[in-house]
Amino acid sequence: MFCPNCQHVFKQGPHCPQCGGVGQAEQRQSHEEIARDYAASKDRMRKKIFALGYNMQWQVPQSQAEVTMQPWARVKKRINAFLLSDKSPVKKLLDELTTTELTTVITVFEKMYRDYLKKV
Repeated sequence: MFCPNCQHVFKQGPHCPQCGGVGQAEQRQSHEEIARDYAASKDRMRKKIFALGYNMQWQVPQSQAEVTMQPWARVKKRINAFLLSDKSPVKKLLDELTTTELTTVITVFEKMYRDYLKKV
């Protein structure tokens, strides 16, 4: 709650503990907070795609050149290769996807992961 009289922010009760005024609901999030939440949600979605790729053993080197790469770099390389392939619902790199596209890609990766588990 927010007191319009003394500008005090409080959490409990309808009345301000400092001046006794009636509180009002706090204003909506600032633009910076909304942008931060949006970026965090995109990061969570990308991490989910990485986790699914990692669980499908995409971190295992397939060539001699990949042996020196970090596991996360191999996973990202394969994710981007899939996203640019004909089987992908979008034709963009992972870092360029919007939240709507990320949601679609997560659905595809979850189906691929279920199919992977059936084979194992």
